[in-house]
Amino acid sequence: MYSLRKFNENGIREFTNRYVAMKETENPIDLSDLLEDDNLTTIIVEEKSIEMVNFSSRMECGEYFFNLFESNRAKLNSKNVDPLNDLGMWCWLTAVWSRYLQYNPDGKFNIGSSSALARWVYEPGHPRRNYRHLLAGPYRLYTLHSSNPSRIRILMFNDVRKPNTAWVEQICSRKEIINDGQMMEFIHEMFFDELQNKPRSKPKNFKQVGDVRRFGVVYNQLIVNWDMHGMPQESIKEIIPGEFDAWLAKSRKKSSVVKKIAARRRVTKK
Repeated sequence: MYSLRKFNENGIREFTNRYVAMKETENPIDLSDLLEDDNLTTIIVEEKSIEMVNFSSRMECGEYFFNLFESNRAKLNSKNVDPLNDLGMWCWLTAVWSRYLQYNPDGKFNIGSSSALARWVYEPGHPRRNYRHLLAGPYRLYTLHSSNPSRIRILMFNDVRKPNTAWVEQICSRKEIINDGQMMEFIHEMFFDELQNKPRSKPKNFKQVGDVRRFGVVYNQLIVNWDMHGMPQESIKEIIPGEFDAWLAKSRKKSSVVKKIAARRRVTKK
């Protein structure tokens, strides 16, 4: 077990260099010699409580780090460490979990020339890449929805080492969606199968049915005329196009109020 630490600038540089070496050689590299090197790290919490565990899902990963940081909140604050923004700490934690992260569930080495650096080297200030980090990404999502984590299961049900990039990219890349609890609950209801613990199977005639990519496009169109933030789920169902009906438990009809408003807007635009 280890004390919670963070890499200093030299540690971040050495960690990054070794990851790049793995990409170039496509061979595993041992990072254990970096973990307690006082020339490369700074101790945040003295108590030895960090031990690499195999996470069953991204949800378990996010919850693990959320509980770890919350239980050490005072010590983190005393060292001016913000878990959402500390590059050195996440590089160090990634080094701790490196033996786990280097391999797919089937045991195959998973780092190659096309592997994204952002999955290992955290970019907290980049809104289009900070959610891609294999450990910090689940933590960010869990922290954002800690009051009701079930609403983000579609982003967290799968393996930490093989995130569902289609869902993660389409939803997490849109801050206005991922920050909206009501919208995430709607997405969960529409696209996630509770019994199977995975996204719903594609409906028949899928080419005529909106998917998650199409949902992002439609959302961008809807926010032009509607205040979507915090909108109740039933109201979302009334204004979302019929192409998404196949995903819902049962189809719905547009309310007369919505029809009248829509009609007025069409007249206005002429």
